[in-house]
Amino acid sequence: MGGRQSRALADVGERDAPTLYGFDDPVRGLAEDLGGPHLLLADEAADVRPAGEFLEHLAAVAPETVRPWLADHVVRLAAAGPCALGALLRLSAAGALDPAGARLLLPHVLARPPAGTPAEEASLTRRMAASWAGNFPVAARDGDWLLVVEELLKDTVDLGHAGYLAYETARRRAHAGHEAFPELTEMLQREWAARLPEHDITGLLREVVVTVHRADGGPFRWARPARNAMEGLLHRDTEAPVSRSWSAYIDLDEVRVMDAKF
Repeated sequence: MGGRQSRALADVGERDAPTLYGFDDPVRGLAEDLGGPHLLLADEAADVRPAGEFLEHLAAVAPETVRPWLADHVVRLAAAGPCALGALLRLSAAGALDPAGARLLLPHVLARPPAGTPAEEASLTRRMAASWAGNFPVAARDGDWLLVVEELLKDTVDLGHAGYLAYETARRRAHAGHEAFPELTEMLQREWAARLPEHDITGLLREVVVTVHRADGGPFRWARPARNAMEGLLHRDTEAPVSRSWSAYIDLDEVRVMDAKF
């Protein structure tokens, strides 16, 4: 999509969307014109602007048009690589994906980053997913939203344990080889590079609480699964074969909202 064309598309409104490209389904027409998932992104050299920008705009003015198509294609698009995944997560934040669609991104979000990924980028997709979950409207949260949050937190628990297990393994190897013991902090920084930061962990736990105990008093149909998920996380953490865990660093009192309890 050329630069001038994309600027023209920025003026597309809800009434224009149904006839865009002469297709009854404008997003299908756009996809056929683009020809591939890589064009979610920009190509400055070829004066190609990212389709992601247009899809964000279309999600704002005609969400019923873009969401079904994107939900049908999100798995294929996410497989195009981390940059395309980042574009999809931005689309999620813009409202182009509902929780069921965002859930389809989880296998890619939770994949270990490729070797050589800078430490500051290793947890980027997890942080973007956590941001989406925290900013998704409380009244629209459902069982799929809860599953996204639960999987993010389970991943955090597992990465925390994996860091300590890696340290214990390296320590035993050093002991057997009469070598210097590895430095714990340095090893955990490396092993935990992809892990959610502690403020995101606390934030997700707090969001579960405010979702179950809504400020407007509205019911959350998945309150029991939410309680079961939190109980499962504690079991997953405290019954792990390592002595130290993420809950040692997160005060559970921090996630209490007034007198709300699970």
